[in-house]
Amino acid sequence: MTRPSTATVYEGVMPDRAVKAQPSTRGSAKLETLTGLRGFAVVVVFVSHAANAGFLPRFIGNGVGQLGVMLFFILSGFLMGMLYLEQRPDALALRRYVTARLGRVLPLFYLVVAVSVIATMAGVVWPFPITDAPMLAQHLFLLNGTRELWAVPVEIQFYAIFVLTWLFCQRQGRLSLTHLALVFGVLGVAFVAQVLAYHTDWMTFVTVFYYTPYFLSGMLIALARKRIMDHATQMPGWALTAIAVLAVLAFVAVNPNFRQGTALAVPIWADPLIWAAMVLVFVCSLVGAGPFRWLATGPLLFLGEISYGFYLLHAIFLKWAEPLAASPSLGARLAVIAGVGLVTAAVAWLSLTWFERPALKRAKAMA
Repeated sequence: MTRPSTATVYEGVMPDRAVKAQPSTRGSAKLETLTGLRGFAVVVVFVSHAANAGFLPRFIGNGVGQLGVMLFFILSGFLMGMLYLEQRPDALALRRYVTARLGRVLPLFYLVVAVSVIATMAGVVWPFPITDAPMLAQHLFLLNGTRELWAVPVEIQFYAIFVLTWLFCQRQGRLSLTHLALVFGVLGVAFVAQVLAYHTDWMTFVTVFYYTPYFLSGMLIALARKRIMDHATQMPGWALTAIAVLAVLAFVAVNPNFRQGTALAVPIWADPLIWAAMVLVFVCSLVGAGPFRWLATGPLLFLGEISYGFYLLHAIFLKWAEPLAASPSLGARLAVIAGVGLVTAAVAWLSLTWFERPALKRAKAMA
């Protein structure tokens, strides 16, 4: 896998209208604040990419979008832990898991890959050039992805790791925390080895293990969600708000550009401060602490609902708009960004309504 560059978005918790979690054995709890968090994360990605394209100051880009992918990897781990980990992994449950996960992610991804091949051959200005058969094979077999597409193979590969974890940790119809701790320990060692190998130039690529702390954090939060929610309801309102404000400040403070070139600079995905900030933001979103209640507002819920399509498509429209980034007028550049965002949202909604949901429905019917 190539060096990570940006962020992507996947089906975290699909939006509905229930503000409070409704825990069940099937893990069907859905929180509007988490849907809104997905919407917020895709805004972070979009703004960061707009900065990379020259529409906004560079300190808003250059890795800031990766904070978004961290949130979405936590969301993904949370979803899998909540929906599946405590279920018995029988044949039907496994089949439903595979069809639901792959049916949500792969159809639009493969459509973008197919269009990218055609666009590259036709010489169209395109953000995802796929120039030869080996590169195409990497995408088709989910080994790697060009530019923003890099995170789709990572997600799918973690789906496979999760299945093995699920099977290994279920003992006599119950989740074995001892076995789960063993899995986490092994994956932790793999993460440390990957970080050291990559950043000492012993390896020239990264694997899924580079990103596992975020997926695993989501899984742990899912297992502890009832206790977290109970503690949140027992805390004084002022204390919960203070923690939420701290989370907001932490999210801003861990902008990797602020420490670039200093002794405090750490590789983004290996930075414990960034990890702690993202986990804190996620937990505050889960309980709707203080200003995080605002995540459950209409625009962010809508963006959360269309976030996967928005991510895969926004890079295309930004690429086409790049020549306009040379405008000396900030107002004109902001207008272009707004226009690109609106067009992307409209196309992403059409994709969700007429392509992604029907594809997912067919995949689930197969199970």
